[in-house]
Amino acid sequence: MNPSYRKWMKARVPDNPACMCTPISLRMRDAFPELVLMSGEITTESGQVFEHTWLQTEDGSYIVDPTSAQFGEGVTEYVATLHDGTDPHCECGCEGKLYNN
Repeated sequence: MNPSYRKWMKARVPDNPACMCTPISLRMRDAFPELVLMSGEITTESGQVFEHTWLQTEDGSYIVDPTSAQFGEGVTEYVATLHDGTDPHCECGCEGKLYNN
């Protein structure tokens, strides 16, 4: 991972970033405009599926997920269902409830 991304996340993302995927991803994209905002579904190592927002490189070769720690066990798959970079869509059930950007 780009060391600048890692440094940004260490300084700005809490240890448990539950329900913060969209606002934190938006802020990180603002800081690193070369990253593309993605929304869709992730699958955890135990097979659970959640709606989620993350970032990736423009060519799609690398995923940058500043809030992946909320899934603890790890993410095994990212499937983008919307990614125009302007209107993230996450119906995880907690957007806006615990964190306001």
